[in-house]
Amino acid sequence: SLNLNIQNLDLAELVKMRCETMRPMTSRQKVELSVVSPPRLLVISADPDRISQVLDNLLANAIRHSPMDSTVMIAIQPKDNGVECSVSDSGAGIPVKHLPFIFDRFYRVDASRQHSGDGAGLGLAITQAIIQAHGGNITVRSSDGMAYFEFYLPDQES
Repeated sequence: SLNLNIQNLDLAELVKMRCETMRPMTSRQKVELSVVSPPRLLVISADPDRISQVLDNLLANAIRHSPMDSTVMIAIQPKDNGVECSVSDSGAGIPVKHLPFIFDRFYRVDASRQHSGDGAGLGLAITQAIIQAHGGNITVRSSDGMAYFEFYLPDQES
């Protein structure tokens, strides 16, 4: 099980910080990151390092699969005593047959992506494990030219 270091964190703030760290990658790929969040604070109790890992993973995936000069959308909103965050890109999308397995350890949608990947295909498995350790969930949808990941984190205090 994952040891969580639970603290108060503002998810929108954390998302913006992680987007900053992605700048070198986004400028190489000519991809914009656009964050949409409500004006009020969205503070929940969660592990900032672990949630950073989740965000880095989802952002890196989205950027990697985005066409040049496109935008990756990150949307954050309150939901059921917690927050919901989605990351969507306008890349080629994920073939439907792969969707049920996308969070499995070592599963690869496309072996030819091997070289650009994280080596073992663990990214999304770890992402899901972190979200579930927080009592949340993560889902993926894909349609023509778009992959859409959405995760929900309950406030650990409530």
